[in-house]
Amino acid sequence: TEVAARLKGAREGPPGSPAAVHPRRGGVRRSIATLESKHPGTMLNLMKSREKIAARCSGTLETEPVRHCKECGDPCSGEVCQLCKLKKSLNTGSRG
Repeated sequence: TEVAARLKGAREGPPGSPAAVHPRRGGVRRSIATLESKHPGTMLNLMKSREKIAARCSGTLETEPVRHCKECGDPCSGEVCQLCKLKKSLNTGSRG
């Protein structure tokens, strides 16, 4: 699984590349390209929908600056990301 691969340090693409940071990106791009080839205009409609949603949400969301895990540097909501917490619990045999 992806979690098991990440626990072992595996990444897709060179470190720091979009493929390493967002491993599903390539699959999503291929899926969208397939949809576009079967249904021309899909990509344009997706972009228009995104713009409409962004316009409706403009100014309604309060955002906090993105935090980064102090262990691995990946974006997270706390000081340490869930993956690093899991790694630590597996290494120490504790839960939590």
